[in-house]
Amino acid sequence: MKLKFYEFAGRIVGKCLYESALGSGRRLNVKARFTRSFLAQFLGLRVCYRMVELKPGGAQIPVTESNKKEYLDLLAQYRLSSSVKQVIEAFAKGLNEMVPDSLLSVFDEYELELLMCGTGNISVSDFRQNHSVINSGMSFGKTLDWFWTIVTSFTQEELARLVQFITGSSQLPPGGFAELSPPIQISSASTSDTLPTAHTCFNQLCLPSYSSFKEMQKKLLLAINEGSEGFGFASFKNEEKKPLLNQITYRH
Repeated sequence: MKLKFYEFAGRIVGKCLYESALGSGRRLNVKARFTRSFLAQFLGLRVCYRMVELKPGGAQIPVTESNKKEYLDLLAQYRLSSSVKQVIEAFAKGLNEMVPDSLLSVFDEYELELLMCGTGNISVSDFRQNHSVINSGMSFGKTLDWFWTIVTSFTQEELARLVQFITGSSQLPPGGFAELSPPIQISSASTSDTLPTAHTCFNQLCLPSYSSFKEMQKKLLLAINEGSEGFGFASFKNEEKKPLLNQITYRH
């Protein structure tokens, strides 16, 4: 019976997608926060991570340099896919009764969330009033000024992608940024002129220092539009005894 409820939910989402496809006057958005892995599996995408840098070691079971990729891949696949396979299949069955899978296959999971849920009405002033700044240095004030100038010029779709990049979902709670838990944190990164990164597990955006406003604008747009997938890993030399799993950070 529980699976039937998920199948019914899939039909409702499919109905919304169908109505939205008929034109903007009939658009129906789904006011729900879907996980990235949940959406990805509708599209036949394997749940995995993108390896940036790894810290050797282990948590409770030793993870070696030679087996860590396989271990993390299988762990992600089990927790995000295999353990909820029946639920996902039931939901997908209901959705595909309304919208064939072939029509959804042209989207990735980020685009699918925006298609299902829309961009909403994201307020930059609400964002500015409900965030905190951590790990800021003497020169970080200029970086923050540039950031807010860039964000103020964003379209609603770009704002939705920024929220998606930081939190893992393009949808805010009913009360907006004030109800995000934890609140968004903006932190200085120890790099320069690289892409911004984000830790979605605690809603943190890390901004490197940039040589110019144009460079920051370019890198931020690139990050939210093209760099929104996978995991990031902290890496430190000569600290091989620290647990690997404690260093995992989610990056979008």
